[in-house]
Amino acid sequence: MPESDTLILIKQNKIIKPNKSLYPMNKFTVLSLLALFLAGIYGCVETDKTEQENLSSVELSEKEEPIRHINLPDITSRERAVEVMDSTTAELKSRNNLNAEALSEIHYTTYSLEKAVAYFVENSSGKQQTTASEMAAVVEELHIHSEKNRSEETRNTLDEYFRIQEAFRQDL
Repeated sequence: MPESDTLILIKQNKIIKPNKSLYPMNKFTVLSLLALFLAGIYGCVETDKTEQENLSSVELSEKEEPIRHINLPDITSRERAVEVMDSTTAELKSRNNLNAEALSEIHYTTYSLEKAVAYFVENSSGKQQTTASEMAAVVEELHIHSEKNRSEETRNTLDEYFRIQEAFRQDL
């Protein structure tokens, strides 16, 4: 039986005793490579977990949520809410060409519009509150479509918003 520190290879019925040139790596090199290998596996596992968490959060969400790039203060008066709704609606109506720049501007305009509509949802009742809630849902869709540069969907959502806003404005 060979000694434990001697390696003997058997190839085609011949015994070959390897010399040191077949094993140029010392223990330090082997341990370093093992550490790098294990670190790489750990990094892949962590990346997979993050990707799975992201995918599962997308699967759990029934609808897209807008990304909040800016945080505006709440509107606290009816007069201010009407003023903001009227000015943002006029700005949105002036948009004919929905290129990337216009969609970006619409996206940022929706932040102010959302605050105005939120005031009406919280401070109205009956039919007016129902219409305000419907308008809030459409403004959120508008926010998402413009944020994602979806020009056709943005145009359709704008048309829906204008219809609802006009009816709401008549009831004020």
